[in-house]
Amino acid sequence: MGLLRNLWGGMTGNWATLRLSVPPLIDRGIEIPIEVEIEVRDSDLQVSSVYLRWRLVERGEVSCSGKDCSGGTESSTVREERVILHHAGDFSARSRSVASGMLLIPDSLPSSFRGRICQVNYEALAALEMSGNDPDSGWKPLQVR
Repeated sequence: MGLLRNLWGGMTGNWATLRLSVPPLIDRGIEIPIEVEIEVRDSDLQVSSVYLRWRLVERGEVSCSGKDCSGGTESSTVREERVILHHAGDFSARSRSVASGMLLIPDSLPSSFRGRICQVNYEALAALEMSGNDPDSGWKPLQVR
């Protein structure tokens, strides 16, 4: 049973639970503190790094008429960055720890925006870089002004 649990954890990234904490409103051009709470499950972990990925995504509704037109929603990742919060280390089974760092959204990028047919969204996730599938917090929306 332990072999199957280890195999499943490696495939799904289910080695740890990560919770990303960011302020409710982020100002462009100003570094803001972020924290990642890491709760390790039943096995010791060797981690290359704890990192934060953030991205800016534009989404738009495409509507048109005619036989050569296919409407729908289009999206494009305009920018994506990765910030290392903690370098290589070991995490003990059933332990809790916090990795912290700073996030800077450049002031040359647009603010979050939601219009009738288009929107500008920011989102972030925290993850552990390790062999197998990296456990992560899932994408969390960011409100940027």
